[in-house]
Amino acid sequence: MADNFVQTSGDGKVTTSKGAALATAKAEKFTSMEYIDMKVYAFGNTAVAIAGFHATGTDASGKAFDETGRFTDTWTKMPSGKWLCVASQDALAVK
Repeated sequence: MADNFVQTSGDGKVTTSKGAALATAKAEKFTSMEYIDMKVYAFGNTAVAIAGFHATGTDASGKAFDETGRFTDTWTKMPSGKWLCVASQDALAVK
């Protein structure tokens, strides 16, 4: 994950740093996560990963969630040769 990583969550919240994104991820507790039909498309030093997902668990406040949706992650090959995720966006399915 790049230091200046940007994430847009399924509820529209924008997170603009690696530290904030990791803090949110650590506060959630997943009991299951399934990726559906993942595909990766490469464009030189950029790659885009897309997939559906189904996740269950509890959020940072302890509230249970059961979410289905899709995500798009954008990865960039850095000058060091290491691939880092620079952006991610989730879209939750309407229930």
